[in-house]
Amino acid sequence: MIIAVSSVSDPASRRMGEYLVENYGLDRIDISTFRKANLTLKIIDASHLYSDTEEIIRSAKTSGPPEGIVFLSKHSSSAKIRSMTVHPVGNFSEALLGGLEGRLSRAFPDRMTDTLRNLKARNTVKEMEVTFEATHHGPFTQTPAFYLEIGTTEEEWNNEAILDCVLSSLVEAKGNTYPNFVGIGGGHYAPKFTQYVMSEKANIGHIVPKYQRDHVNDQTIRQAVEMTPNCRGLIMDFKGCNSEMRNTARAVAADMGLELIEI
Repeated sequence: MIIAVSSVSDPASRRMGEYLVENYGLDRIDISTFRKANLTLKIIDASHLYSDTEEIIRSAKTSGPPEGIVFLSKHSSSAKIRSMTVHPVGNFSEALLGGLEGRLSRAFPDRMTDTLRNLKARNTVKEMEVTFEATHHGPFTQTPAFYLEIGTTEEEWNNEAILDCVLSSLVEAKGNTYPNFVGIGGGHYAPKFTQYVMSEKANIGHIVPKYQRDHVNDQTIRQAVEMTPNCRGLIMDFKGCNSEMRNTARAVAADMGLELIEI
């Protein structure tokens, strides 16, 4: 069972939840819960950044522990770039937008990566960026989770072609048995990792970007590995790392017996 979370305080998230109910035949369970097959939609009032994921799971009334949580969200961009993005959850340093300081939530590599592949394959809207983002912000959860976002204005949030692409990509993402990796390096957006998974049988869990280099150390990368289920290794954006990040990643991979792929 997957729990999709729609926040009424976020206009894009609210519209994404409405679109699921209107177009995918979800049945009402109670005033804030809808379900069809292995998908439960939970509507919350507050921002998902600060949400209590254990309370979300409890109130979703699933028959057992969920496979994972998907937070439906707007994507903010000062440049107003049109986009559809997915990203893991957590903080490498301060918890400025929910979650816990220096703590990563459990990643959801197969479902997140399959959703991204679906977005790429289904997108029919011109000038839409489809990409991974690096791990950032809250909430903290031990249940596998990721964000699915539409950016960046009301025009995109209410565009039916975009909504259909995003929600069908989620609903029809079934997961896979490909190996899971942690991404190391690159910017906040991760085009090299995005391109890699389009042609290779691999999933990405946490993504540790170069701009977090002041907070990246042995323990940071180990935590990213530990919070990426069944992690086989690291995929390193070679040019997107400084020498210290490269050396740390190589040392961790060797010590933990992980595969290291440089792209």
